[in-house]
Amino acid sequence: MRSWNVKEARLVCEWAHQPNGQRTAIEELARLVGRTPAAIKEFLRRALPPAELPWPRKPRWKAHEVEVLRLRGEVESRSRNAINKFIKRAGWNPQKPDDEEQPGLTISQVAADLGISRRRVYELIECGYLRRFKGRIAESSFDALIRDHPEVIPFHSLRPAHKEWLVVMGYKDDTMNVKMPSVKGLLKERPDPVDR
Repeated sequence: MRSWNVKEARLVCEWAHQPNGQRTAIEELARLVGRTPAAIKEFLRRALPPAELPWPRKPRWKAHEVEVLRLRGEVESRSRNAINKFIKRAGWNPQKPDDEEQPGLTISQVAADLGISRRRVYELIECGYLRRFKGRIAESSFDALIRDHPEVIPFHSLRPAHKEWLVVMGYKDDTMNVKMPSVKGLLKERPDPVDR
């Protein structure tokens, strides 16, 4: 990174203090001093106080915007990026809905359930073995993978309880004698339906 000399710094600061109508384009200034527009902006952010910067300041968050953000999790007048920055700066920990309420499985859940790495899960998505739905793995594609593509699961290196779970979920393995779960007895405990 090249250091700023006094001449360049003076020229850029004078440019920043000119009125809006008289100021040349930042690209022309960048060509004149041999810098990129991004480098000039970064220099001005370090050299000048925020009130003297030559571009409009972003509006501060108003109290009603913060309240709407707390209640709804979004504000129509702000971009998603601005909302994320505000939440990070404010130190909020927004409550996310439970995983059970969202459809599908996370990448980490699938990796743990299949006994593979997260990277391998992404490879299976790219190959078309797993399908994404709203940012998560569709349960139907997860079930189909266990049933139809047993070769991608490192079955023999898993613990016995994990193997049993996979067999119950549809993995075909004739060497294991796993009793499939049933609902027998559960239906007897339910009360009789009420006549309507």
